[in-house]
Amino acid sequence: GLQGISTAPEYSADAFIEEEDLARTIHSMGTSLLGWTQRLRERGMFADDARVFGLTSEGNTVAWKGYAAVAAAKVALESVSRSIAVEMAHFGIRSNIIQAGVTDTPALRMIPGSGHLKAQAVTRNPFGRLTTPEDVANVIYLLSQPEAAWINGEIIRVDGGEAISGLSRWACTCTGSGTSIPRTRSRTTSSPIWTSAPTPGGSMSASAFSHGAP
Repeated sequence: GLQGISTAPEYSADAFIEEEDLARTIHSMGTSLLGWTQRLRERGMFADDARVFGLTSEGNTVAWKGYAAVAAAKVALESVSRSIAVEMAHFGIRSNIIQAGVTDTPALRMIPGSGHLKAQAVTRNPFGRLTTPEDVANVIYLLSQPEAAWINGEIIRVDGGEAISGLSRWACTCTGSGTSIPRTRSRTTSSPIWTSAPTPGGSMSASAFSHGAP
């Protein structure tokens, strides 16, 4: 994983986001969750025990170059989800946000320096690998089950411990007595998923849909 960190990522020195692009991103990847939910409910497409999911990233609290618009959209998405969780509960609607770890998707590869992001995530993750789409889908499936009906208004990390890892992945050396002594490097900054424009998808049934899927 360190090979990908050895060369600094390149960023454009003259390409800056415009206000219109910022507003469009916040709507398409954030606040539009409310509109999707309202329209589906009005058309009677939700079951009595309905689930709404959105996807956020660690960019909700950490700043990365080139990620400002998406970061703002993710924070807006989380806020809207909490409001849905409270104000639409009487319709039987639960709303939760999944915070996935770095996932190797075509959208991620479009980000300048994505090789860096992946290398850092692998180094930092306790399991030494990236999050996969299957990891995220499995959790959405679990949250769609009747047993998860009391989970509402939450942000749930699905990253194998990547976000809470205070140090990069251990390299252990065994002593003559058989004791493992960890050798650690300093923590490296991880990065979030860059998600595409939202489309309803990844649903387990008519009672669930996801927003901002990678």
